[in-house]
Amino acid sequence: MLKKGIIIGLSISVSILFTGCGSDDESSSSSSVTFKGITYTDVKSSKTGKTWLNKNLGASQVCTSKTDSACYGDYYQWGRETDGHEKSNSTVVNSQVAVITNAGSNFLTGSYDWSTTDSSGDIRQSNWAKTDGSVICPSGYRVPTFNEIQDEFSSDTPYDDKNFESNLKFSLAGHREFVNGGLINQGSEAAYWTQNNHDTNTSSALLVQYTSTYSTSVSNGIYNVKYAQMAFGLPVRCIKD
Repeated sequence: MLKKGIIIGLSISVSILFTGCGSDDESSSSSSVTFKGITYTDVKSSKTGKTWLNKNLGASQVCTSKTDSACYGDYYQWGRETDGHEKSNSTVVNSQVAVITNAGSNFLTGSYDWSTTDSSGDIRQSNWAKTDGSVICPSGYRVPTFNEIQDEFSSDTPYDDKNFESNLKFSLAGHREFVNGGLINQGSEAAYWTQNNHDTNTSSALLVQYTSTYSTSVSNGIYNVKYAQMAFGLPVRCIKD
């Protein structure tokens, strides 16, 4: 039976500190790009030196606080294109589709995977790794690997607000669940897709909790990494290739 409102799967034995949004101090942006109607700028991570977009895909602004809803951005089902389904108010349809491109604008619910094809996720992983601007990231950018986004977080101390001094300004956007498309844990959870598929129906995601709202193993900003079902809706932050 499907479990509602929970990112479920195996946990990896890693605990790290959430590094988020809050400070107005950004690294110098070397360039900007307008993609699908939204302008983004480059920001070089002060932790790893890697270059990222300065905000989540679809976000109207860079975070001004850890719970700034204007910086949450869009909620993509894993491997899907920017087709309208990613908008937080997109129409929810309890169905799957037999394609992985041109899947329509509905947020597809009721199953662990939104598609009945590419069950391994190999094709969708390849698509999200593209840097030619043909999928969801601007040209020269791609969806990060799990290791790349994990490296932006620290395990030095327990969570506190100073961790939002990161110039990448990751947000507590929560996620959209795959049972009825509801938005949950906004303001208490950061969950980000990576390009890595895991196995049938599941892909690797970074999960960080600010409060222990649904898991006794996660509290005070310490998180477990989960394999999330492909039909979940999670934010995406693109990295420069």
